[in-house]
Amino acid sequence: GATTCGIKTPEQQLESEISTILTSQGLYEIYTYNFQSPSMLDKLNVASDSELRNQVKISNPLGEDTSVMRTTMAGSMLETLARNYNYRTKSAKFFELGRVYIPTTKGQLPDEPRTLMIGMYGGVDFYDIKGVCEEMFAQLRIKDVEYERLSDNPVYHPGRSAKIMLNGKQLGVIGEVHPSVARNFEIGTKTYIGEIDFTAVFNAVDTDVKYVPLTRFPAMTRDFSIVVDKMTPVAAIEKVIKKAGGKLLSKLELSDVYTGSQIPEDKKSVMYKAEFKAPDRSLTGEEADNLHAKIVKNLGSELGAELR
Repeated sequence: GATTCGIKTPEQQLESEISTILTSQGLYEIYTYNFQSPSMLDKLNVASDSELRNQVKISNPLGEDTSVMRTTMAGSMLETLARNYNYRTKSAKFFELGRVYIPTTKGQLPDEPRTLMIGMYGGVDFYDIKGVCEEMFAQLRIKDVEYERLSDNPVYHPGRSAKIMLNGKQLGVIGEVHPSVARNFEIGTKTYIGEIDFTAVFNAVDTDVKYVPLTRFPAMTRDFSIVVDKMTPVAAIEKVIKKAGGKLLSKLELSDVYTGSQIPEDKKSVMYKAEFKAPDRSLTGEEADNLHAKIVKNLGSELGAELR
């Protein structure tokens, strides 16, 4: 019979894309257990009447430590960070694509929403974890993501955390772990985590490309790669390109982000395909070259980028 070996569902494709984006930013992927101890939520300072307390209990657990299914992945991430901290690891950056388990009606299987969990400590601050998310959304081409103050989540520091919002819907939360929660996990340094709803991200990626009538005049394309500081967000690069390209820049595609051999440790190479066209005439090759030169010049002066 026919085998459908190696064909990924759209969700799996997005998972591997997110994996690649985060790994290229220096995060390591981890895998943790779906079951945990009922006391985990106490360590996370979760209120006694919180809906997170409604957990699926395992009928024949191996022990108290694994007797409930997790309703949040924050505890698993903090345990992993704590282990690294206690092994004297100076800094750590992790992510996990996993599931949480939300009970439904009695006797029915729980909902298993997928979650992306990010965690880091050591020479990082709120803007580092926010930058990781911004880069991810930029590479997934999810626009208009906003960050609003988060003040009512006991796991997070009220002044240094944010809700991630898209068109009025919450995609997730990120921020500094509340000092008392960090103490509960015996992490003696500022720690940052983020929890992002994978399905909400998946739905945001899957938007229809708006119909644009074709102009009769052909487009000129130019490919270019630049080398920038590793921490420079893609969104910042695209802002400079769009401003320099102006109305004649009809399309901009990020084709590759590369770190590794031949690129200095603290840099990344970013490759774009830019398309130029005018609504009322054919552009000349010279005009496209000039626009390309202007873009490269501005990237150099504004972001210190170099042509590769």
